[in-house]
Formats: sequence, C-alpha cells, structure tokens
Amino acid sequence: MSDSTSLPASLTKHLDYLAHPLPRQVSTHASLIHPVELQQRSAACSENTGTGTTGTTLWLGAQLMAAYLAESLGYIDEGQSSKQVIELGGGVGYLAIVLAAMGYDVTTTDIEPPLSQVLRPNIERNSARFARGSITARDLDWCAFPSDVTSTETGPLDDQATSHDTLAEWTQPWDSIVTTDTIYHADLVDPLIKSLRGLSILAAYAKQAKRNEKDISDGLSYPPVYVALENRDPRLVNDALEAAKAHGFVLKRISPSRVDKCLLKSGWSWDRDAKQDYDGIQLWKWRLAGA
Repeated sequence: MSDSTSLPASLTKHLDYLAHPLPRQVSTHASLIHPVELQQRSAACSENTGTGTTGTTLWLGAQLMAAYLAESLGYIDEGQSSKQVIELGGGVGYLAIVLAAMGYDVTTTDIEPPLSQVLRPNIERNSARFARGSITARDLDWCAFPSDVTSTETGPLDDQATSHDTLAEWTQPWDSIVTTDTIYHADLVDPLIKSLRGLSILAAYAKQAKRNEKDISDGLSYPPVYVALENRDPRLVNDALEAAKAHGFVLKRISPSRVDKCLLKSGWSWDRDAKQDYDGIQLWKWRLAGA
C-alpha cells in the first residue's frame, strides 16, 4: 500500500493503491485512526490498459466534497434515525466511505467496469470503517435512467409501465444526493442532470409516502444535491449550470473561503502550493424549486 497521506488527488493518479485519511472530524468522532485503503486500477489491468472511464482514480472533487460534508453534515450516532444518501459516479468509493463512517446509509452508483473493478472491492476492503453506516454499490447508467420522471406535479410513476419497475427501484426517501467530478463531457451533462432531477422527485414522493401524507398542497420536500465539478472547460461548466436551472434546480455555490476552512479542519495539511491544484474545483448545493 503506497503512503500518499495528505496529498491532492492530482498527485496520486499514478498509484495503483493509496492510503488516504478520513477527514479529521470523521476520524475523531468515530474513533477511526486507520486511513482508507483505495485501489485505483484493477489489478487485472496492465500498465497500458484502462477501463475507458474516469472512475478508476481518486479525484479532487471527491476530496473537497468529503472535507466539506464532514464539516457541514451532522453525524448519525447510535440511537438516531438513519439517513439515506445516494451518490452518482462513485468512482473509487472514497466519498461513500467517508459518509458511511459518519453513520449514513449510502447507495453509491457507477457503471461497469469501475463498479466491479474498483468501487465494490474498495467498499469491501474498508468495511470496518463504517460500523454505524452502510454502503450498497449499484449499477446506474444515467443515459438509461427512465426519461419519464418529468413532472413534479403528477407524480413519478404515472407514465409508461415499461419503466415503472425501474422507477420503483429508485424511489427511496433519499435525504441527500451527491455527485463529484461527473461534469466533464458534453454528451453526459443532460443525462446526469435528468437523473439528478428524477431521483430528487422520486425521493420527495417516497418521503411523502413514508409520512403517509396524501395532501401535497404545501409542496414536496426535495433533497439537497451536492455537486463538485472542475472548471477545466468554462463553457461546458456554464452550459451544465444553465441546464440545471432549466430543469428546475436552484443553484448555490459554496464559497471558496468556506471550502478552504473545511479543508483546513480536515487535518490533511495540504501546503499552500496545493491550492493551485484544487483552485478550479467548485462545490455547489442544488435543490429543485419548491422545496
């Protein structure tokens, strides 16, 4: 296992394995001293063979989001009601492991081959680090997510029967939705945002059903969607943000100073030069209008 503690992800992508600490807030609260052990490439892959996706290495967005959520979200201690989080684009699983160590029940998703080559193995490898929470890894292709989750007024299951089972499968009372380092290709922006919107709607109706409320005159309660992106292509990022607005999301950027403070509290001790590595990373909080 390579010792890559406290390094930005941009400096560790060449490593097949790395040991990455939990944010200090998490390790202290949960009394976890051992780092998260991450496989970054399938051992079956040779040096010249990749998986064809970006999901096989740790990325800066996941690191910064982990530091931010460790400081911003509450911890689920023994005796407290569980909370559910769904992650799109789980990659190597670091963020999911952090959230589970905080006590959350996490469903992390990706596609093949990262799902079976790095995500599931990393979850199994680190299971001792989330005794209070849990992680389930599942396949979710944004391009195949049912397109009929479109109405926040008529409900999520009123359209074609062909997608009814799929929609029911994802209708869970998610308390939060997270996605990091997933806005990087123009062809995937619309499927990603539609999937985020669909899951938000499904979560709202699941929460309503859980409360056994038939009257929605006061509006549905949509979960927050935490998004980390890298502004390497300003036009692509701007188009993605405008598309999110067009799909009904209200967007709020987490201030860079807030992110810096959370990173400082993480205890990772990144030096000042590291800021140039993550300066282009933006953290956002989205939520469907009406919540």
